[in-house]
Amino acid sequence: MKAGLIAGLSREERFATTKELSVEIGKATVLSTPSLVRLMERTSRLILDQFLMENEASVGASIQMKHLAPTPIGAEVRVVSRVVAVSGRRVDFSIEAYDSLEKIGEATHQRFVVELNKFQNRVDEKL
Repeated sequence: MKAGLIAGLSREERFATTKELSVEIGKATVLSTPSLVRLMERTSRLILDQFLMENEASVGASIQMKHLAPTPIGAEVRVVSRVVAVSGRRVDFSIEAYDSLEKIGEATHQRFVVELNKFQNRVDEKL
């Protein structure tokens, strides 16, 4: 991992909500909880990408998320992820998500930086 990854770094991403990210609840079609998790994880991963060596990737290890409010399909979602701690290859994040009216989600997320060769070997052992 390259130097410079420190607590306090943040990234904001904006996403259009689409049918592929939706679930139907009654008559409403809204952003699904798994899709919100995906957007949060993606935003966090993008922070790490700039610090990875060519032979590294990051993998999600845990996420604790609260889905606070519904967001209709077609709305824009803004996700803000912040690095809160770095310990060796472990990176902890705090994440918030908003639509145009309110906070719709919050999470803590942990990722690990892995060496691609070792990771692939572990996968290959399971095939």
